[in-house]
Parts: sequence; C-alpha cells; structure tokens
Amino acid sequence: MENAMNEPRLRWWHNPVFWGGVLVTLITQVVYLKTLTISCPFWDSGEFIATSYVMGIPHPPGTPLYVLIGRFFSLLPLFSEISARINYLSAFGATLTALFTYLVIVRLVRRWVQRNATGVDQLIAIGAGVTGAFFCAFGRTFWDNAIEAEVYALSSFVMVLCTYLALCWEESGPAGGRNNNLLLLIGYLLFVTIGIHMGTFLVAVPIFVFVLLVSPRTMFPWDAGGTVARVGVIIALLLVAKVAGMGTVIATSLAITLFLAMIAHRVWNDGFRFRNLALWLGLLAIVGLTVQLFLIVRANLDPSINEADPYTWENLWLVLSRDQYKPPDPFQHRQAPWDIQFTKHFWRYWENQYHLGFRPQAVATTVPFLLGIVGMVAHFMKDRIEIAKGKTERPLAGALRLLRERRRFVFVFLLMFFTTIFLVFYLNFRTDEVRDRDYFFVAAFHFFGIWMGLGAAAIAHWLRGEPRIEEGRVLEPSGGRLFGVGTVVIFCILSMLPVRQGWHAHDRSDFLVARDYAYNMLMPLEEDAIIFTNGDNDTFPLWYLQEVEGLRKDVRVVNLSLLNTHWYIRQLRDYEPKIKIGLRDDEIDQLYGFRTPDGEVVMVKDIMVRQILREHLGERPVYLAVTVPDQMKLEKNMVMEGLAFRFETEEGEPERIDVDRTWKNLRETFLYRGLLDEEGYYDHSVYKDENARKLIQNYVAAYVRVAHHHLRNRDDARALEALEYAHRINPAFPGVLYTRGYLWLEQERYAEAQVAFEELITLGDNAPEVFRLLGNALEGQNRIGEAEAIYRDGIRANPEKFDAYRVLFSFLWAMGRREEGTEVIEGWLARHPDDDLTRQALQDLIDAPPDSGVGIGQP
Repeated sequence: MENAMNEPRLRWWHNPVFWGGVLVTLITQVVYLKTLTISCPFWDSGEFIATSYVMGIPHPPGTPLYVLIGRFFSLLPLFSEISARINYLSAFGATLTALFTYLVIVRLVRRWVQRNATGVDQLIAIGAGVTGAFFCAFGRTFWDNAIEAEVYALSSFVMVLCTYLALCWEESGPAGGRNNNLLLLIGYLLFVTIGIHMGTFLVAVPIFVFVLLVSPRTMFPWDAGGTVARVGVIIALLLVAKVAGMGTVIATSLAITLFLAMIAHRVWNDGFRFRNLALWLGLLAIVGLTVQLFLIVRANLDPSINEADPYTWENLWLVLSRDQYKPPDPFQHRQAPWDIQFTKHFWRYWENQYHLGFRPQAVATTVPFLLGIVGMVAHFMKDRIEIAKGKTERPLAGALRLLRERRRFVFVFLLMFFTTIFLVFYLNFRTDEVRDRDYFFVAAFHFFGIWMGLGAAAIAHWLRGEPRIEEGRVLEPSGGRLFGVGTVVIFCILSMLPVRQGWHAHDRSDFLVARDYAYNMLMPLEEDAIIFTNGDNDTFPLWYLQEVEGLRKDVRVVNLSLLNTHWYIRQLRDYEPKIKIGLRDDEIDQLYGFRTPDGEVVMVKDIMVRQILREHLGERPVYLAVTVPDQMKLEKNMVMEGLAFRFETEEGEPERIDVDRTWKNLRETFLYRGLLDEEGYYDHSVYKDENARKLIQNYVAAYVRVAHHHLRNRDDARALEALEYAHRINPAFPGVLYTRGYLWLEQERYAEAQVAFEELITLGDNAPEVFRLLGNALEGQNRIGEAEAIYRDGIRANPEKFDAYRVLFSFLWAMGRREEGTEVIEGWLARHPDDDLTRQALQDLIDAPPDSGVGIGQP
C-alpha cells in the first residue's frame, strides 16, 4: 500500500516525518520544562491546582475531566511539588498540541504534490510542519497557558487532534469505504472533553461541514429521513415536557430515554453494524457527557472546594449552563460596540502573538502574520480536488462543487472563523474587562499556525520551481534542492525566534510572588481567624496554600464575590472551619440585594458581612484583605496590619495602623521570593506581569502607611527607613519617590532630593509641584540657573496650570528680576484674559512697596 506521496510506507524509525515530530516534541518539552511554573500563580491556576488535588469542584462549568486528569498528574512523581505536577499537565498537553499541529501541516502540504513528489517535497512538508508547530507552541498566549495549571492547553490538544483525525478519515478510503470509526472517536472526544472546556466544541461545526463536503451520505444515509423524523419527535416531546412544567432535568431525561430506545430499536434490527452513524454518534455523545456526573457525585461528598454545589440535578444544570455568571444574550444586547470588541479584545492580542524580537518592531510582528496570509491564499489556490462538473449544473450545485473541491481550505477557514469572528461575537466583552481576555482566543492563535506552516511551504515551492519529468522520472529543477530546503530551514529558524524574545516574560520557574503573597496574607492572622477577600487573586492562592500545602487550615477564607450566592453562605455555615451565620436554609434563600430609598445598592454580601461581624466580632478575629476596594463603610472599625485590616469592636479614626505589628509582619514574617533578591533589592531576573506588579503595590502601600505614621510623629529617620524598603520593592512608585524627596528637602539632603524628583518627572509625573520641589533642590545646591530652567520646564509641561507660572514668578521676584516676573504672569493672562483676579493681584503687587509682603495667589 502506498502513502499520500506515492511512496512505499516506511518503518517508523526510517520515516523522516517521525523524526520531525520527535524534534517538535523534544524542543517544546525542553522549553516548557525550563519555564514551567513550579508553584501557584495568580488567577484560576491556584483553584485548578487545589481542586485537582482534593477532587473538588472549580468554578462553573466545573471542568470535571480536567480535575480527574489533574488528580492523576498530582500522583505522578515527576516533581517534588504537587503544584508543579499539575502545572506540567498543561505543558504535556501543549506539546501534544504542537505535535499534532505539525502532523496536520505535513498532511496538508503532502497533498499538494502527491503525484510528482520528490525527497525535497518531503523535506519541505516537514520543515513547514515544524515552522507552524513552533509558531503555535511559542506564541505569547499559547506559551502562557502551557506553563501553568489551566484548561486551554488540553482543550487545544483535543481540538487539533480531532482536526487531524478528520483529515485521516478523509484519506482512509474512497466514498463508502472510509473508516467511520474515526468519526465516532471524534464525536466521543468532543463530548467527553466538554468536561475540560466547553470551547473545545468549537471545532464540531467545521468538522461536520468537512464531512458533508467529503461524503454527504456518511452522516445522512438512505434512511436519513427517518432519522430526522425521529429526532424531530424527540425535540417536540422535549419542548412539550418543558412547557408542561416538568423541569429541565425531567424533560432532558425523557428525551435521552427516547433516544436510547431509538438506538436499541436500530440495534435490534441491524445488529451492531454502523449503518446509521448519526445514531451512534448520539449514543457516544451521551456516554461522553456522563463525565459530568462526577460533579453531582463529588458535590454530595462535600469536598472542601465545592463551587456552586451541584448536589441536585437542577443545581447541576445551573452549573453546566453557567447560571452564576448569566452572560447577556449576544444577539439582543451588545456590551460594547463591535469595533471595540474586535480591536481592543481581539486584534490587540493577535497582532503581538508571534514577536520575532528584532527591529523595527512593526516588521517583527508583521512578518509571521503575512506568512499566515500567504499560507491562507496558497491553501485556497493549491489544495484543490478535481470534481467532475455536471452537464447542466445549476448555480447552487456549482457553488457546492467549488466548496467540495477546496474542502480542506473550507475546513481550516471555518476553524479560524469559529475561533475568531464568531467567538468575538459570542463572548460579547464589555469595553473594560477586569483583565486581558487573550486566553479565550488561544485556539485561533494556535490554528493560525497551520496557515503559517503552509505559507512557509508555498514560498519554498515557489522559490524552488516546478520539478521536471523526464522518462517517467521526477527530477529536481536546477537549484531546487537549495532553494526549497533552504527556505523552510530559514522559516524554521524564524519560528524559534519568539523563544528568545519571550523567554524572560514566560520563565516562571522562580515565580513565587503569588504563593508568597498568599502566605504573607495568611500567616500573620490570629488563630481561628476569618478573612474577607475580594476575588480570584487573593482567594485562589489562599485555597492552594490551605488545601495543597496544608497551611493555616484554621482560617476561614470568605470570598466576597461568592458571598452574594446562597450556596456559598450555606457552605460557610456547614463546612469546616464553620462560621456562625445564624440563618436557616429557608432564610438564606430569601436573601436578595435591594436598593434603598436614597438610591444606595445593598448586595447580599453587604448584608452577610454585617451578619458575620455581629456573630463573631469580639469572639473571633475578623480581617478584611487590603485588596477589597469597597470597605462597606466600615473604615472606622478597621486597623491595618500589613496585607489585611483587623476589625475592632470600637470605632476610631479611619486609616488607622497598628504600626508595630505591621512592621513586624513586613520585616520578619513576610516572604519576598522572586520580588526581592538576596540583598533585599528588586529582583529584575524574575518577570512580573501587570497583575503581579499591581498586587505587590500593597506591600509598598503598607510601608508608606508606616512612613506617614512616623512623619506625623516627627520621626523622620524611621519614616525614611520605611520608604527605603518601599523603594526597593518598587523603585518607580510615585508616592515613595515624592515622600522621600520631600523628606530629603527638609533634611537639606538636596542632591538626593534632586534624584527623587528627576525620577518622578522621568516616569511621567509632570505636576507643577514636582517641578517646584526639584527647583528647590537645585537652589539648595546653589545651582540657580538650572533651577530657573526647571521652573520654565514646569510651565511648558503645564501651560494651563497657574501654579507653574506662580512658581517661576515667585523665583524671579525674589531674585529682584521684577520685570521678568511680571512678563511670566502676563503670559498667563494672555492665555486667560478673563482672569481679572490675577490681573488685579499683579497690579497690586506692582504698586505695593517692595517689602509689603503682597503676593499673587491662586486665581
């Protein structure tokens, strides 16, 4: 039997395609292992690590299959850290994704030249596959998801695996003789892996259309009419049952029962022959969906993390339908204009996915994109199957024939469409999201790698020229081997450049910032404490520490976002460590938010926080994380202790701080691994993304609060010490630079003050006050000319702010340069002719005796 390139099949160790796959596997694994997150990162990963370890239930829709696979990986002795084992699951899935992307590209390229293939064609196909696989593997978002516990790498693997299986099915034989077991496998995989991520199902429609274009009768055999009629009866009964008030679960159970009866009838008549593929796919779909039963089984066993508590059939449906999030219907309500959703929440991510790392930057980001466009065009032009044209072909039949001739292009085009334009429409993002949402489009960035690989092959074939055929033999054109192979080698090298460019940003091997942030919040709390947290980033790492590392399980973490749900309130009452709620189930079910007569919105969490405080304050230590933006008008009851505020029974002044305990926590208890180096300075070797940089500002804020406490008590030395530590954590924090510079001015340390204010201006702080203080620091060093230049810079930076003019005027007036000072104020008046107050003040100053003390104030 011969392969697609008209060559005898080789044993696997003699097949160059196999060794190309080995190359892709080894390089991606080495890169992923070297950059793998060892501990717990921010966002959902902490939750996935914890739920995998304890067989819990993560946020809806629950991802049960991911949890099961994650639990298996947690038992493998691959790393000493449980977190690293579960993070590695993503690296494993990402490598498989790259491998099958390579195989898909090789298969598509080989079809272009299957009749007149040469050894160079084989090498071009392999090089194109390697190029596309590496662009996929080391794209920014895909690499992000490959090195931490997330669902997207495994989801991408299933999507490209099903794509590869569909192509294998097409080539498995002529019409009527194809291996339909492959389609059954695809159907089962798509339904069972909904338990990993629902987005995996996006490839279902492209595969279905591809199958119809290859062989319509495969899905709809001679008794298709009967199948449609039976399915129609089931859908009608489902709707009737729903209208009759049977409930979603009962109605769905009735429909499944009828469908199974239909399957049984076909088996009784036909035996186990696959005469009706649609029926068997339906049966496998039901089997695949049974993985969701994990959720209801585990929920009834009360795992420590049991989000949405799907312990009944109705609750299970609410979890699977993501009722907790209730997204608006994208057909009826657009949350943002389409252009914003497409540009800000899609194109902004895509245009910088495959950065090659050279200058100019526009070229480095555009070349991979153009390569993919070339691949798309070449795919349309070259991958064509001749299909006979009918004698009297109607327009619709002609269009269908054209689609069938280019069915592989249609297949990949639909994969791209459903993971880009359709997904932008369906996700329907708001103008401002809480974080970048690039991970939702990782499948699009991945599938685009197919076209980038095809682009490399198309350019190589074009430069190589057409092979010559002499005496029945296929001969290389002159220079063809050099241009063909050389081209794909260059593209293979290009596809590796994102590794160098993105290494620092993706190297998470020493990233302990998230884990230590949770440690620093949890460890200083008193025994049996309760702490209210804001959202994912200050909750999931705490869950990870408690469930995986077993730290401080006496502390009850109360997530304020979840506190708006009834199921979570019941779990706080019933799960260890328990919280006294003082409410029965029926009373909890009656809790709803409301609006007061004066328009204030009161949410369930606001009610429950006060209820918990009434039950526990004075008996059990209660804290609020500093990351909570809404302090619910409880500021007078809170005292800062580092990363948390402790509630006190007695009210006091807002913004109080227990300075001794905060200082002890900051200097003795807290860990700063990956944030500070061994000498206590900012560690630039460990990459911190925007989210990490934002959260570590809470350390800086704590130090600044300590410094302000000492300033109020006239202890400048201790204030400067606190500011020094804050400066080490974030050398560019404006509040630290400003306060340090101000203190140094007071201590007449003018050179140091100058450095602080110059750095502020460099960072973009152009406030008139900063220019004034910098000028003061220069005046203190008797650098009068430089000070005057700075004051004039302040006006240029703030032409509409009177303070900038007043600073220069005061300087010149004090120097006895009264005319120049007057010209400065007249410059302001020229821009603001209606400012009569300043005009009169200037005139009064001119008319006043020199030593009268009259000045110009703020208009």
